[in-house]
Amino acid sequence: MILEASDFNLIDETLCLNFVNSKNWSDLEPTFDFFGDYPSLLPWSLQMSLITPPQAEHKLALALAQLPQTQAMLMHVHQLRGAIYHIFFAIANQQEVPAADLAYFNQAWGLALMHLRVIPTAQSFRWDWVETDDALDSFLWPVLQSVAELLIAERLGRVKSCSGCNWLFLDTTKAGRRRWCDMRICGNRAKARRHYARGKAGVV
Repeated sequence: MILEASDFNLIDETLCLNFVNSKNWSDLEPTFDFFGDYPSLLPWSLQMSLITPPQAEHKLALALAQLPQTQAMLMHVHQLRGAIYHIFFAIANQQEVPAADLAYFNQAWGLALMHLRVIPTAQSFRWDWVETDDALDSFLWPVLQSVAELLIAERLGRVKSCSGCNWLFLDTTKAGRRRWCDMRICGNRAKARRHYARGKAGVV
């Protein structure tokens, strides 16, 4: 089986927000989940440059050879994604961050840090993740780092939830008034709903 990078619709350039936007979070939209099984995680990870094609092939073979561990790993991915979403959704809506979700993230982040090393370069040093051949979850480590960096960044106040679908995005507009994940999709849907409502009410 040859794995290729997905063409996931990137609403935002922030890694952790793209991670949580892999699922539908609105009751108004049809249910979908891009991470329905472990193999579906790999094309997304390739698109995000979190793993290499050889690593993806190896992880797929390893996942298929140990299905119970793979299912547990997938459950962890779903729980972690939910925790991260709830954290940033609360921040975007000026609500209290759920303590249980923050604790779940911190536990996963602490375990991920065991794989972070200082690596020498030609001129100085840099951070890098030490990949292990049997780590099914290595693609999560940079995602967790992205969460940690965003939580302590000045731009945290720019995290917004889409008024249409509840996906998360970082509002980089000068005025800070962006309301939609994508104006062409949710923005136009909202306009159509308002137009329909005015027509029903007899408003021209």
